[in-house]
Amino acid sequence: MSEELKQLVKRYNDAYEASKLLPELKARILPLIKAQNLQRIKFNFGSHSIGYHSYNDYDGVTQKMIKETLEMYYPNINKDEFMKRLLSSRRQKQTETLRIIPVKTTN
Repeated sequence: MSEELKQLVKRYNDAYEASKLLPELKARILPLIKAQNLQRIKFNFGSHSIGYHSYNDYDGVTQKMIKETLEMYYPNINKDEFMKRLLSSRRQKQTETLRIIPVKTTN
């Protein structure tokens, strides 16, 4: 087994172990962002930024997949109106998370 492979597997394992901390950290960060009214602030880290993100999560519906399917098979249908009618009958919950946004660079 090559030394390069060992190092890559070790780095992968380190990243995996560190990723286990994400749910706990997110659970601690979100209330602080809301308490300090910083929902519109982005925290910049060079190649990316991290910011608060809130959206309606409809029970059992993947909106992007449905819209893409409609575009593919029913291009003449009004996708927004269809989604509005579909989602009005679904349970929803407000979901809060952190979003990582790549920084756009100009060359």
